[in-house]
Amino acid sequence: MSFKHKSLAIVHSRNSPLDFKIHINADKQLFVFHILNMKIKQPTLSQRAGVFFLSRFMLSKNAFSGVNLDMLKCPLCSDKYSNHDQPFERQKKFDFIFCDCINCGSFKASEAVWDDNFDGQLNDIQKVRISYDVRQYTDKPTSTGERRFFSIDQKYIDYRKSNNNLPTPAEQATNLIRFLGDETNKNMSPIRYLPDNIYLKIGAKTPFFCGQILIELHDRKLITGEEITINNDYFSMKEPLLSLAGWEKYEAEKKGKFSGNYAFIAYKFNQPDFENILNNHIKQIIPERFNLDVRDMKGHTEAGIIDNIMRQQIRDCAFVIADLTHKNNGAYWEAGYAEGLGKPVIYTCNEDIFQNDGTHFDTNHCTTLMWNNDKDDLIRFEDTLEATIRRSLNLYG
Repeated sequence: MSFKHKSLAIVHSRNSPLDFKIHINADKQLFVFHILNMKIKQPTLSQRAGVFFLSRFMLSKNAFSGVNLDMLKCPLCSDKYSNHDQPFERQKKFDFIFCDCINCGSFKASEAVWDDNFDGQLNDIQKVRISYDVRQYTDKPTSTGERRFFSIDQKYIDYRKSNNNLPTPAEQATNLIRFLGDETNKNMSPIRYLPDNIYLKIGAKTPFFCGQILIELHDRKLITGEEITINNDYFSMKEPLLSLAGWEKYEAEKKGKFSGNYAFIAYKFNQPDFENILNNHIKQIIPERFNLDVRDMKGHTEAGIIDNIMRQQIRDCAFVIADLTHKNNGAYWEAGYAEGLGKPVIYTCNEDIFQNDGTHFDTNHCTTLMWNNDKDDLIRFEDTLEATIRRSLNLYG
């Protein structure tokens, strides 16, 4: 049963549960606004007719004239750069708002988080960074094949407001190579065109910047393809495929042989003693003396992100620093994963803890840099850390 009137179309299926929708068409975009979900598995004909004619009555009384169309757009990407008729769907369940966006993926937030953050409080870079996190989470396959919703809470929002750096151009290029390799392996054939949302999958700000990465990889003969088109809002390449050099880079990244421009820190979160060492010493000397970034997984609240992105971050880092002070199983696991990939791993520990309790027997024979809060000892710790990093990375010549 359906009814059409100007920019509105009211539809529902005779054979489906009574999940009634209003499709609002404006500016050639098709949005979906759920006005009723009665959860009736086998509605009678009279129930269907009642909902249908109720909606016609609401339409005749201009009940939809005050609908804010911005509420029907994705709060992260605003449905930009999408060629799909139905780019975004939003539904409220209990106190949460569940969203499906063809660009960003599937995510949910409480009404309070939504009201406090999705009405102009986030800038464009913060939105793109959140979209990138959502895509990283929802693109990973699950064992059951079920769709997963990335949970956006206030703690995560606060973290992203102050930590919103997008992947570097080099990392975006690696992400694009990884996407092409994964898709080709999965489908056993080249893809015809890149998806519209590829810029969010690799962490680029817009399709234009993603197109620049694509052209650079093509010019370096890492990607082959035809009919390259690029402008501010759109880019395309027919049948993009990794070249032999591109496949070599893809395999090297998968095996952890690619070294990025950052160090990865494994440690137990929210421990003031080590976080003082981390923030005031490690995160100071590594950028200053090696021009490398320092990253960790603090602020990632979703288990899916920890599981998937952490592996990628370790695979692509230059080296790992693992602090064993608090006997954190996660820090041991991350260090072991890095060791298995052949990454340099530098172990640290509080001096008193190391001397009194030691570390696990699998690591107590490894060189461990000890720290405490004595000012002179902290200076020696910085110098020893620098020397150890240089030795690990063969920076002496």
